[in-house]
Amino acid sequence: MKHIDEYRDGNLARAMAATIARETVPGRHYQFMEFCGGHTHAISRYGIEDLLPANVQMVHGPGCPVCVLPVGRIDDAILDPSGGRAIMVDGFVGPAHVSAVTGTHPYESIAAEFAKPVVVAGFEPLDVVHAVLMLVRQINEGRHDVENQYFRLVTQQGNRIAQRAMEDVFEPRPSFEWRGLGELPRSALRLRDIFSDLDAERRFGIETVAAADNPGCECGEVLRGLKKPAECKLFGTLCSPETPMGSCMVSPEGACSAHWTYGRFRDRRRTVP
Repeated sequence: MKHIDEYRDGNLARAMAATIARETVPGRHYQFMEFCGGHTHAISRYGIEDLLPANVQMVHGPGCPVCVLPVGRIDDAILDPSGGRAIMVDGFVGPAHVSAVTGTHPYESIAAEFAKPVVVAGFEPLDVVHAVLMLVRQINEGRHDVENQYFRLVTQQGNRIAQRAMEDVFEPRPSFEWRGLGELPRSALRLRDIFSDLDAERRFGIETVAAADNPGCECGEVLRGLKKPAECKLFGTLCSPETPMGSCMVSPEGACSAHWTYGRFRDRRRTVP
């Protein structure tokens, strides 16, 4: 299929991975975080981690909205009208379709402040492998720029019409709590006052009450890139898509769901400890 098949060429992917292996510095370890669930699924579905050299590691970040919301916010959705993180990675694979609206410019301050390169990439396997190569080259050259691999859809300024529509309807929240990350200032949006009649929080007077995660679930560590899904003691044992224990397995975009769906680490069969 035009514009799809050419981005799924296995021979080209292997050749590109070989280029990455040649260009990595011996003794240097590279860690890159993708923080979009679509990229996590592409990495698992097409076995991209198996193509990359051993010193290049992909870290799955907090991309899926369902996964990164704390339990208390999910409870808020059951309406009753009566009633810093620190991530040690070398660079980031930036989101694809989101960037079609925002453009690449919002990532420029992140790259500058934290001295971490960002490469916005498409969701096809060759997009992801190409983005990794671009990140490796930035690291080797001592750069921390924002680069656009997904130029066939994304621009630097983004979709101005869509941005204006978002600005008309939404405004930043003073702060917001995220699973595994805690409270982050101005990290989420809320409806503007003019649309308050459509805001369930205000219409029903909802106040978020803190709720605890399953004590055995390690989604917080997975979302922060501190653990791989298979490193959670519940993965593939008590936790699977049929019996999910945490949001990373509940959501179809979650890292644990992606690893399980495409057969990653299924050697850990479900057994009750």
